[in-house]
This record gives sequence, C-alpha cells and structure tokens, in this order.
Amino acid sequence: MNEPDAVHEHRLGVVAVFVENRLDTAPKVNEILSQYGRILVGRMGIPYRERNLSVISVIVDGSNDDIGAMTGKLGAIPGVSVKSALRRKNGVETADEVRSRKLEARTQNQDREMAGEAKAQRPKAKAQDEDGKEAG
Repeated sequence: MNEPDAVHEHRLGVVAVFVENRLDTAPKVNEILSQYGRILVGRMGIPYRERNLSVISVIVDGSNDDIGAMTGKLGAIPGVSVKSALRRKNGVETADEVRSRKLEARTQNQDREMAGEAKAQRPKAKAQDEDGKEAG
C-alpha cells in the first residue's frame, strides 16, 4: 500500500456500494474501482437476486481526496448508491462527519478572516495621557 505523506494522511475505511440492475451498471462500477485500485485493500460482492441488487463492500486505505473522488464517481452512476465510514484515531468517522468537520473548519477560517478584516478597518485609537487627554 502507498505510504501516507504529511499532506495526505491515509484513512482506513469501508465503502458500501449498492448496485441496481447489475448487468447495466457493473461494468462502469468495475472500471472506477479499477481506476482506484491503488487504495483498495479488498472487496467482496454479494448478489441479492431477490431484490435485483448487488452489494459490494470495499475496504479502502487512502487519502480523503482519493476516497471522496472514488465514491463521488461511483455515486454519480445511475442505479448506484454509496455509503462510507472512515476510521479516525479514536473510532469511526462517517463521510457525513468528515464533511461536517471540513465545513466547520472552513467556517472557522472564514470567521478568522472576517475578524482580521474588521480589525484592520477599525480606526486606530489615539494615545491618551494619564488625564485622558490626547497625547501629543
């Protein structure tokens, strides 16, 4: 498996791929999984014929960007839905939690930027002497 670098920390997770109408969609699904073979640890596919549905569970070890790109492409295929859960140091973090955490960090950064802009726009206070009169 690829070694994680400082910028792209690798995450371990499970991706569930639900495939309707397997004969129509399986070739597209397999093509995308092959494109991301470098982050796949293993996969298991189970046909559920009674529901005309196949379920593929995929173990992944890759960066958030790679896992997100792969699940996004899979989810864009008509008749395919995708759910993922990624491991964090103290447990499991779902894809929704990852998105929520990223949104929160983005919001905090925007708040900091806005606070910095507001501070820069404030008029500078004039120095005062001990009696409260403007100094000098």
